[in-house]
Amino acid sequence: MSGTTPEPDSGREKQTTQGTWRVRYAPNPDPIPFNQVFTMTVDVLGSSGGAAAEVTELGIAATMPSHGHGMETTPVVTRTGDGVFRVDGMQFHMSGVWEVKLDPRSAATTENTVFNIECCGE
Repeated sequence: MSGTTPEPDSGREKQTTQGTWRVRYAPNPDPIPFNQVFTMTVDVLGSSGGAAAEVTELGIAATMPSHGHGMETTPVVTRTGDGVFRVDGMQFHMSGVWEVKLDPRSAATTENTVFNIECCGE
């Protein structure tokens, strides 16, 4: 193993590290299947709790810190509405905690949020 295993998060919504937005994800199917492709819907919310319409892009990266590697697939992000994104092509090919970094972007700023997602049984 090359890194430490983070504790899994208990929720699916977090504030960005800079505090401008809240990010919420929902996997489909739920629960996340082992070694199968799944989709995530990601909502970026503004300070009023509504959709953050100014967020026009979403970056994503998923790694397994305890093993020092990422996913074998390349996710594709599609904006489906104001502050709403669909991420296709997610696949957790190993059981354990995955660190999923979501980076909402507006014309003025890029922020980030990291979710530690416990995945799957073999």
